[in-house]
Amino acid sequence: MMLGGIYAIIALIGLAAFMVYRTHVISKKQESESKTYGDLEIEEVNGEILSEKVLEKCRTSVSKVLKAISGNYGDTLHYFEAEDRKHLKETTKEVSSLNKKIKKLKSNIYNTVRKLQEESIDSGLYYVQVIDYLRETTHSLTFITNPCFEHLDNNHKVFTEAQLEEINILESKVRSLLTKSINMIDQSDFTHLQDLVDEQGKLIDLIKNLRKKQLKRIKKEKAGTKISMLYLSVLHETQNMLLHLINLLKAQRDFVASHKK
Repeated sequence: MMLGGIYAIIALIGLAAFMVYRTHVISKKQESESKTYGDLEIEEVNGEILSEKVLEKCRTSVSKVLKAISGNYGDTLHYFEAEDRKHLKETTKEVSSLNKKIKKLKSNIYNTVRKLQEESIDSGLYYVQVIDYLRETTHSLTFITNPCFEHLDNNHKVFTEAQLEEINILESKVRSLLTKSINMIDQSDFTHLQDLVDEQGKLIDLIKNLRKKQLKRIKKEKAGTKISMLYLSVLHETQNMLLHLINLLKAQRDFVASHKK
């Protein structure tokens, strides 16, 4: 301060203001994460966890995550089409946060199963299966959102008009299936699960046809290497997401059925 005078004082004030702001931001982030992860905790009764509590928490958590997956999947493809780098970057952060939530949920499995009542071992098995499939479904979304942002951030061209038309049709059908899946989980009614399995099969056939179309474009040199690889990757990860989704529904169905015996 003696050497720098007024300039040193201004610099120190600026540094202090920055540190206060940074501490505030970190505190808000930790508070937000704590609140989010607190929603994952399951109530205990006399040191034990009732299987009914696990089922209910599983139902609400899976429903919330699938809603987030549906929204982020649609946002990713729409922002990519619009070349909206800012909002696509925000979507990647949301997907990353979602991944952390599922990771936390999965890391809690050990304690949850350990505290389950002795006669509820089957419930623990179904719970593990549901969370595993939920984790894989979220992973597939990550492998769609991040590459789309990186592609756009590197100023590469977006999908062609034909590719965009195909992707928009696929996205609409995938989100429709997700909505039906969420409703099924919310109502714990899996009577029409086979209908969703059939719908998934038709979507996978659609993806195979879109993949063939893209390979023909590559053969005729009507599509560049980078955009072709991204397009095929989006198709592949969407298919993986659908496969994990149906497995998740089957596991949740069995979980619910085990409590009706």
